[in-house]
Amino acid sequence: MEGATGRQRLPRNVLESLSFPLPPLPEQQKIASVLSVVQEAKEKTENVISALKELRKSMMKNLFTYGPVPIEETERVPLKETEIGMIPEHWEIKKVADLGKILTGNTPSTNRKEYYGDKYQFISPADLGITKYVYKSGKYLSDAGLQVSRPLPKDSVLVTCIGSTIGKTGMTVDEISTTNQQINSISCTESFNRHFIYYYLTFIADRIKAMASTVAVPILNKSNFEEIKVISPSLPEQQQIAESLSTIDDKLEAESKKINSLDSLFKTLLSLLMTGKIRVKDLEIPL
Repeated sequence: MEGATGRQRLPRNVLESLSFPLPPLPEQQKIASVLSVVQEAKEKTENVISALKELRKSMMKNLFTYGPVPIEETERVPLKETEIGMIPEHWEIKKVADLGKILTGNTPSTNRKEYYGDKYQFISPADLGITKYVYKSGKYLSDAGLQVSRPLPKDSVLVTCIGSTIGKTGMTVDEISTTNQQINSISCTESFNRHFIYYYLTFIADRIKAMASTVAVPILNKSNFEEIKVISPSLPEQQQIAESLSTIDDKLEAESKKINSLDSLFKTLLSLLMTGKIRVKDLEIPL
């Protein structure tokens, strides 16, 4: 039934007529206690994740401005003004095109079912931004599909360049992966640390998005993507910066897995406890 606003509404008499199993009050309290323990653990983990994200954001700002030096020494780092902001005097400015091979993905014909399977990741923007590495994609290609796609090696840096999520980043984890045409990838040369490039492009996501053309579907074409200015510290500095940020990302990934496990546990317990498939009436749980 629709109300005046056009939204679906459940009539009160239908709601009042609903029936459901109701255990004794002591058992209700124990069920609520068990579920609360899991929910509180999930909330604490979410707080840890939020704190880690803020720490990473703060560290990026310092590392990409002053380099891999202790915070108390940042004031002693000689800086210079550049078109993309203040950076250490000995750093250089490069373009994305200087980083390595730039490749735009493509989509094998969806009318050819033999192109799709479960062998090679076919990465889209929806698969990016969850963790640094893309461990699972929404779709996969077969050997035949790989033949008409543009394969990427492990540790390629991925950047969304078409659509509302321009600037989302990720990295390939499999030996061979592919992407659709919304993503530009970078296979870095040995002069650049791939994880450093991933973190820096993540840091400048807003600048990347601002470069997109303002049309119905925002787009940053390959030639403009290649013109993006990036910082270029020495390789040892890149490695230090990448290692510092990777430490935080490793913790973030562990906490994210914990969240998923707790969420799954909560849903399982909710189903089992509310249907009486498992009982808590004999458990000694402090309320």
